[in-house]
Amino acid sequence: MVKNETKSEEVTKLPFQNLGQYLDTYVKVTALSATKTSSRTELEKSIWILNMAKFSKRDIAKILHVSRNTIGPVLQGKRLKEEDIENDK
Repeated sequence: MVKNETKSEEVTKLPFQNLGQYLDTYVKVTALSATKTSSRTELEKSIWILNMAKFSKRDIAKILHVSRNTIGPVLQGKRLKEEDIENDK
């Protein structure tokens, strides 16, 4: 407890101690639910969503069932080709 804090201020902070962790988990679960892919553009969109949710390239590749070599170019702004997706399956 900081010197000038009252007991009520200390108690008020308790529910917020894990808020960052809860929000991070919520963002990741939401991102996962948004990654139902069936086309090249949806795959690219899913890669960006998962990247913004702070998933690693390795995790993104595992979630989307593609190689890590597929993830990097998309995050560099390059478009996927259909054969890139077919090679990953």
